[in-house]
Amino acid sequence: MSSIATPDDDGSDRWLEIDDNLSLPTQTVDEILAERGVFDEDLSYDYDEDNFFLLGRSDPNLASSLSYQLDSPIVIEKQNSISHQIISVKDRPLGGCPSCVSISSISRLIAIGTSRGSTLLFELENGRLAQYVPPGSDYGSVSCVEFSPDGVRLSIGYSRGAIRVVDCRNGKILEEFSEAVQPGRGILHIQYVTRRSLVVVDSGGSVYEFREKAPKNKRVRCVFTGSRGEVVNVVVIDSEGVVLLVSLRQVLIISTKRGTVLSHLRLTGPPNAPPIIEWRQKVVPVTSRSIVKDVRICIARGQEIRIHQLQSTANDALVCPLVKAFLLDNPIINLKWMDDHHFLVFDTREQLHLIDAHRGNVLSTVSINNMELIYNSADYKGLATGGNVSEALKALAENVCYQSMVCANGQVYVIGQDALWSITLLDQVAQLELLEE
Repeated sequence: MSSIATPDDDGSDRWLEIDDNLSLPTQTVDEILAERGVFDEDLSYDYDEDNFFLLGRSDPNLASSLSYQLDSPIVIEKQNSISHQIISVKDRPLGGCPSCVSISSISRLIAIGTSRGSTLLFELENGRLAQYVPPGSDYGSVSCVEFSPDGVRLSIGYSRGAIRVVDCRNGKILEEFSEAVQPGRGILHIQYVTRRSLVVVDSGGSVYEFREKAPKNKRVRCVFTGSRGEVVNVVVIDSEGVVLLVSLRQVLIISTKRGTVLSHLRLTGPPNAPPIIEWRQKVVPVTSRSIVKDVRICIARGQEIRIHQLQSTANDALVCPLVKAFLLDNPIINLKWMDDHHFLVFDTREQLHLIDAHRGNVLSTVSINNMELIYNSADYKGLATGGNVSEALKALAENVCYQSMVCANGQVYVIGQDALWSITLLDQVAQLELLEE
């Protein structure tokens, strides 16, 4: 395993170089469960060892003694101003249906890509169109969009393999690379690793590092080839300096500082079930002078949800003991971690479930059929590149909606055929106020 190269002056790293002879240890389910027991014993911070996140929760016995029935805490609202503009551009030659969405909590902007290659940036506060990015020359549809950590730039991935970086303040194109990945492949995911370095996944399952402002011959390099296991999803945990590369069989946890594989988790599930990963961090005070960062990752595939905890060992290794596992009634197509206690789960029947993150029980269920959810099927079938994708990717296509929703500050935004929707949760005080009304 090789180490990373020297960082450049803007903090971008050559963050990952995986040896072609990479050999990972395998684990059985029994071994994973055994690990959980060992590591649970090692954690003694004088708090409830069952779960950090239980701190501050109200006594469940209080709720069970009440005789009234509250309405669902799930609130779904149509963002009328933005939705109206989505409809107005839908049938225009350079418009098209929404294809992907991203949000910046810092700049308070939301970006929506379209099936005809346009990108629209809206102000969240009032729904005003802030910037319009026209289609590229034969770039195809916009397959993914991602804001930089400071919210100043927007990276745009296209279905025929191009990447653009746009200044969100004036719409100026700062970077443009027409062949950012292997020829004949499209872009599936873009995620910022550092302020000017991105990880890119193409429709061949290969992973690339894209470095803004680097010389053209050093701007893009392949760091993981899909021939060793197609990557279909990627998550960056910036606070821990790790990247999670998700294939159909495992999750590789990779250090962006050392460029090494720190750990891995096995994945199982039906071939048509896309693997979903979410993460959440909570800072827990241990004493008046010390804190502990509790980082959990949630892995969902098929009907199963597993929660693992990221733990560093004495020799700076990383282990991921299993904390909890749940089974739901229907296969999952997406999941968002709303707060320390709740998930929102989207299933194949287009039902939305509020899940207790500690017990795994369903607290509320609503239908989202009226949203007309956008799926990323065309990109996973490779329609823009002549179907140049594997059978494994095609099997996922009908259920993939990675780019159709985004979560920020406890609020989920979902794009449909003709609208942008927001989903929030009411606390019990707000529910009681509604009941009184």
